[in-house]
Amino acid sequence: MRRSWFAALALLLITAASAAADDDAGGVSGGLTLTSDYLFRGVSQTLGGTAVQVYVGAESDSGLYGYVWASNIDFVPNGERDDGARYEINVAAGYATDLSDRVSVDTMLVQYLFPGTVPGMSYDYTELLVTLQYAEHVAATVGYSDGVFGADAVGTFYALSFKHELPAGLSLATRLGHYDLDNAFRASYAFSDLNVSRAFGEIDLTLAWHDTYGNADELFYSETVGSRFVVSLDLEFP
Repeated sequence: MRRSWFAALALLLITAASAAADDDAGGVSGGLTLTSDYLFRGVSQTLGGTAVQVYVGAESDSGLYGYVWASNIDFVPNGERDDGARYEINVAAGYATDLSDRVSVDTMLVQYLFPGTVPGMSYDYTELLVTLQYAEHVAATVGYSDGVFGADAVGTFYALSFKHELPAGLSLATRLGHYDLDNAFRASYAFSDLNVSRAFGEIDLTLAWHDTYGNADELFYSETVGSRFVVSLDLEFP
């Protein structure tokens, strides 16, 4: 399935989710995130700098959902050729359903857009993500793109995550991931993160530890990989 088909299907699904939310008990929500560093699968998208992120989403009781998400980015260190990328916009749509009392599956299509890149350069790509979740505590995710990071090649993503509720309103989450980029860039890498969060009314405060392994330093600038702490504030608008 080529990227044009992915994009068309994503647009169709997000339109259907919005329409379904108007017809049943679903609704529209939004949010704002302030973070000390924007990391995507263990790699900083802001060269270790801060980010402001916003999203608007729609969901329905039928299981259809869609959202638009945006963040500032900075991929290239000073002294390197400027790529023109300043913002990332994600358009996503999907369908989630219960397979049993304790098992659910979520299939999502995401279009990653990077407007403003210099002529002849594009990072835009589309990814299909499937997540199988057990009892809201364990989840396994597989992602597939046939044009990862704008390259005309396949990238495959795998992750296993765990979540546990702690005393005093704290929540602990951890994730182990592997990003297979051999087909596109002849290298792959792994990453992990550990998050502790707590809700204060409509605001969530999260302290996270991230690290990368394998060939991450061959794929990305040194400023964007390795271990680091990240602090984030999330505000949701019902």
